[in-house]
Parts: sequence; C-alpha cells; structure tokens
Amino acid sequence: MPNREILKLSEYFGVSSTQFNREGAFNAIIGIDSGFYLDPTLLKRTKIKEFLGAYKKITQHYERVFTLLKLSQKDYHSKLWKTAVKQCTFPEPKEAFLGYSQNHVPGKGIGKRLAEQLLMSAEKVWELGIDNPDIFAILGILEEGFGADRISDMSINIIYEDLLAFSQRVTKNLALSKTLSFTSYSGEKYLLPQNPLSPTNPILLIPKSFLRPLPAFDKSIWDMIDNNSLLRNRVNRILGTSLKNISKKNIKNILLSNKEFITTLLMEYKNYIPSPYDFSSDPLMKSKWLDIGRKFSQQYPIKLTLPSVPTDDEIKHIISEIIFQFRRNIENHGVNKYLYTSEGKPQHEDFIQKLFFITAQSYCKANNLDLNPEVNQGSGAVDFKMSNGFNQKFLVELKLDKNTALPEGYAKQLLKYAECEETINCFYVVVKVSKTGRNIKRLEKKRQEMLGQGLLCPDLYIIDGTIYPTASKLR
Repeated sequence: MPNREILKLSEYFGVSSTQFNREGAFNAIIGIDSGFYLDPTLLKRTKIKEFLGAYKKITQHYERVFTLLKLSQKDYHSKLWKTAVKQCTFPEPKEAFLGYSQNHVPGKGIGKRLAEQLLMSAEKVWELGIDNPDIFAILGILEEGFGADRISDMSINIIYEDLLAFSQRVTKNLALSKTLSFTSYSGEKYLLPQNPLSPTNPILLIPKSFLRPLPAFDKSIWDMIDNNSLLRNRVNRILGTSLKNISKKNIKNILLSNKEFITTLLMEYKNYIPSPYDFSSDPLMKSKWLDIGRKFSQQYPIKLTLPSVPTDDEIKHIISEIIFQFRRNIENHGVNKYLYTSEGKPQHEDFIQKLFFITAQSYCKANNLDLNPEVNQGSGAVDFKMSNGFNQKFLVELKLDKNTALPEGYAKQLLKYAECEETINCFYVVVKVSKTGRNIKRLEKKRQEMLGQGLLCPDLYIIDGTIYPTASKLR
C-alpha cells in the first residue's frame, strides 16, 4: 500500500480506539487483511438491537431454498430449481470492511456453479429422509470449494440491511465526519462511513462479537466436530481413520450418505454457539502487531539517511540497517516475548511478517524517507519500492524457522518473486523460534551449495527469537 500510512479505522476517522470499541464495531487495520470472517452461529444469541432477528432471517432464507429444492423434484431445468439456485447465488459484499488490502479481493461470493453444488448436496441429504433446512447452514463445512469466507459472504448478504442499520448508528454515535449517503436495494437511505481505500464508496461496520479468525487450513473449519467428542468419535468411526487424514471431498461423499451422522450433526448444530474472537487479549496478535511495531520503533529509533537519487547499494544499506535494528528489538529489547502464545507456542508466521512491515514503515516515516514497504499478501514477501519514480525494487521475505520449507523458499520461491519483479535485490530473514534450529542448519547448507555453484544467493539474516531463562534461574 504505497504512500499510505497504516492506520486503524478509528485513527482514520479521528476517534479513539476506546470510543470505537465501546460501540462494538470491529476496528480494522486499513489495507491489511484482517483474517476474520462473520460466523452466522454467533448471531443466535446476540443482544445487539439491529440483529435481534438476524439469525431468523438466515434460517428463513434456508427454509425457502429447501422448499424450492423439494418442489423442483430434481428437474434442473424447472423454474423452481433455477429460483433455488438464484437464492443461493450471492455477490461479494464489497461494502463489508474486514480490513482487506488494496490488492486483495474482499470475499469471493458464491457463483452459479457453487450454488448448484450446494443444492445438489442438500438434495442428497433430503433423499436420506432428512427434511431439515438447517442442512444449508452446515453444508459449508462439508462442501468442497466452500470455506469460512464464503459462509461469511452468504451471511452478510442475507443480513445486509441489519449491517447497514448498525453502521449508521455507530456513525452517528461517534459523529464521524467522513461519511456518505447510501441507498440500499430496498430504497432505504443510510448515513455510512467513507471507505478509506475508495473514498467515493461507503463501508459496512461489522460487530466484533460476530467475528472469528479464518482457519489456517480448510479442514480447520471442522472445529465444531473437533471440539465435540461425540461427533469426532462418530466421524472417525464412519471414516475408519482420523478426520485429519482424509480430503474434504472424500469426507463429504462418505458423510453425506450416512443418515446417522447427518442427524447427529444437525442436532449438535442446533445447540452450537462458538466463542467470538477475544479482541481485548488478542491471543493471535491480529492487531497488536501494529501497536508493538510502533512502540519499539519509537523507543529505539535509528538514524537513516538517503540521497535524493539513491543507488541500489545505498537503498540496500538502509534496508540492512532496518533489519539489524529489527533484530536488536527482538534479541535485546524484549520483542521476542511477543513471538509466542500464552501456551509457549510460536505465533503464526503472518504475525512476524506484519511486525517487520510496520517496523520498517515506522523507521522510514521517522526519518522522512520515501521508502515504502508493501505487503504482498499471500506470499509472505515484503516489497520495498522507491516511490519517487525510480524503478528500484527490493524484496524482503520473513520466515519462522519452524517452517520446514526454508531451504526451498530461499533457493526457489524468493528468486521466483525476484524474477517476476525484475530485481536481484533480495533479503531472506529467518527468525529462530525452535529449540534445535534444525531447519536453519538445512537452510545454511543449501546456501553454501548455491554459493559453491556460483548461483544468485539472497542476503541471509538469522534472528534469534528464542527466550532464554534469566540468570537467576540458571544453575
């Protein structure tokens, strides 16, 4: 996100985080993927006035679709079937603001093919003798091509007007100055916050109490099953193996033909209410990275200078200085304690990448440099570009040493990015969080092999992020 300071929504609108949080709205970080989705099961017991009937709207929508499905009698050319498909087809809710970056598509929506796929799966369940429209609520768990993000998109579309009303109330309560008038599909007019990334468009504010972290892997969406011993044991018995050892497609085919499982799953779903993400403690560091990066950049400043027309070597020196200071912040200034969860497990790699990103940007801003770091979402690369017209690019990739693909990332992936960006200026930064450092040794061996073959080798930096016992505890 060049030439743009990373801000929270509250900062953009000029109100305090405390005020924003008091309204119950998600305080997204602008231009950075938030990693959250709206979980419709969290609507079941909400006390937010705009959403008191929201979950009923979702269930009633499923009931209408299920009725159309049954009446169509598998006639895929009938008007009933086509109407059912249309009822399950949803565009991406582009006004929903969950912190997506500029280059990231905010939600995938549900097209005709996926809608038909969903309906055919529901049809299989009906053929088992199960007449329950709640099946649509859980088919996203089983359906290949679906995921938490699409379940979120579907739900947002169904409760769209409720989200508009909530966003308007928050806008008025906080007296936000950057607003737009918006007319909904129903013809109602709303006063909504301005979209920071597209000022001519509004945004929908999302209640924090409806949000959960997107699962790292598709199978993690099975947490309703994983956290329920009855369901988990039943699934393992039906499959003949652990849930984690079989593909989602095969799981769906097996389980959709098992009436006992579907009946049990529907029964458990009726009473299932997960916990929303704990934004106050932020255990996954979904937003704390911004505050931590800013804090340590201010506490431990560095002096950086860059000529008006810098050479590649001069820019490389600046980036190296930022990396060295980032290392000092981790190894000497206590940032290493944030690299682990309360259980002592390393945080997700995404956290360290974002932490470095904001650290680099903070140091550039403090020194009035036009060196603009851009997060390349999904790849883990941070792309440094000169913003004053020079075509100079510098790639910095950060990894935790728990990543078993370190050597491959160094030898192939980063160089592939470099080829795409037409640059040879690459930095590979690895933060050690493991006890053995086994993957770092493999990485260093690969680097020596590449050097011996005369191949291009990215600059390698190793940062020790491990936490050592204090002297009083050493004996």
